[in-house]
Amino acid sequence: MGDGGRVGGELWWGRYDWSRFYEPDEPDVSLGMGTYCLVSGGRTHYGGLLRVEREGHVLRFDIAGRAAAVLNVPERVTVRFDAPAENVEAYMTGLPSILDWGRAEERPVLVGFSRRYCKPG
Repeated sequence: MGDGGRVGGELWWGRYDWSRFYEPDEPDVSLGMGTYCLVSGGRTHYGGLLRVEREGHVLRFDIAGRAAAVLNVPERVTVRFDAPAENVEAYMTGLPSILDWGRAEERPVLVGFSRRYCKPG
């Protein structure tokens, strides 16, 4: 587990435990909830990331237009992590497994992460 910090605007990342996974049931899957979700300002959208690029302690998220509209965020969000290096590394190590979970069509291209998670794009 790691501690989080403020990452910009209303976006926060808190305590996380990569060993806990949610398995959606059939009704959840039929409602489109069988993938990661994005949350901002009390709004939630399942899927919606097109590309996530890592450069050191910086992440750039390219968000699909519909998801950005639902979340009321721009289609490109840049987040700079201001936290101890070990916390940032723990977050960056676990993030690809979350984004690679669920519906294949919702999995973003990952750039700058471990080669095992990177897809051409």
